[in-house]
Amino acid sequence: MARAPKCGFRGRLSTVSASFSVTGVTGTSQQVFYPAPVLASGTTPVTIVCNPLSGTSFPAGDTAVTCMATDPTGTTSEVIFTVTIKDNTDPVVTISADTPIDTDEFGEAVVTYTAVATDNDPAFMQTSTNTVCTPASGSTVTLASSPVTVACTVTDPSGETGSDTFAVTVRDNTDPEITVSDDIFALIDGPAGAVATFTAPTATDAGGIQSVSCDETSGSTFPAGDTTVTCTATDNSGNTSTASFTITVGYGGGIGIFSNKYNVNGGSSNQLSWAWQDQFGNNIDSSGDRQMLSVAECADLSNVVVLEAGDPGSSGFRFKTDNSWEYNWQTDDPTTGVPLDGVYCPSVTSELTGDTLVITPKPVTVR
Repeated sequence: MARAPKCGFRGRLSTVSASFSVTGVTGTSQQVFYPAPVLASGTTPVTIVCNPLSGTSFPAGDTAVTCMATDPTGTTSEVIFTVTIKDNTDPVVTISADTPIDTDEFGEAVVTYTAVATDNDPAFMQTSTNTVCTPASGSTVTLASSPVTVACTVTDPSGETGSDTFAVTVRDNTDPEITVSDDIFALIDGPAGAVATFTAPTATDAGGIQSVSCDETSGSTFPAGDTTVTCTATDNSGNTSTASFTITVGYGGGIGIFSNKYNVNGGSSNQLSWAWQDQFGNNIDSSGDRQMLSVAECADLSNVVVLEAGDPGSSGFRFKTDNSWEYNWQTDDPTTGVPLDGVYCPSVTSELTGDTLVITPKPVTVR
């Protein structure tokens, strides 16, 4: 638009075009030659100066050009028009991200990244909030959705669009949860031990379970004593967890050692008896179980005067039809033959299970 001339100025400044646009090809600026402004009317000699000059490199975006006409009296008139450099170069989006990412126990993970846009227009770079990404940084993604594609798009003031994508791999680094049987007691039913069954292990994992197995088989025969069963779960990503439980094979109880006499003369014979029982108090056929009998001084159990091991029919041992045991104890020193004198505590240990029975209801006095 033109301003009204001051007093003494006989003319009006004009341009061929009030404003115009130039499309930039590359870079952030473009050299522009614009038509020189002329007097629209009047004949007074004037000096016309424009800023920026024609032929100047104009930056991307809008630039105002001011032209001033001055006559010899110093009276001025000006006109302002706009030169627009349009950017036809797409902005560039660069995405940085943490990939791959690990899930939690629920199979979920948070994807975070930054999206940076570059463009020929410096003003746009300083104020850009136009980058749109899906899913947004900070979103929760799932193992089931892997790989997740993140797409970002940015539009500059000239309407040019740039975009970028990347794939986020969601991986399962969490071990599966495994549940195994409680500890099991199985009643011994022979020299080989006992058949024991246990509940099959189970496992859970957000990414799915590949296999669950144990190093022992339910329904197998387990030896007397303790057997540790270890179970392993493997998920679809190869992560593993283990858990263990114990199968104990033994007697349900026993009848403590009874003495035929609790006061005996040294050098005489005294019969000891005992039995191994189930959980219901019934005597078990333990004829295949080797017995270890020990007689020690009650005041010093480390002082063992009798130590005998035997099966039914071994010297001194007898297995009776009611599934009980007897041992004929000669109350003298087996090494010297000298009659014993003191208070003694017999005990017997099962070779199969390691269980031990002791004298009841009181020790044996030998004199």
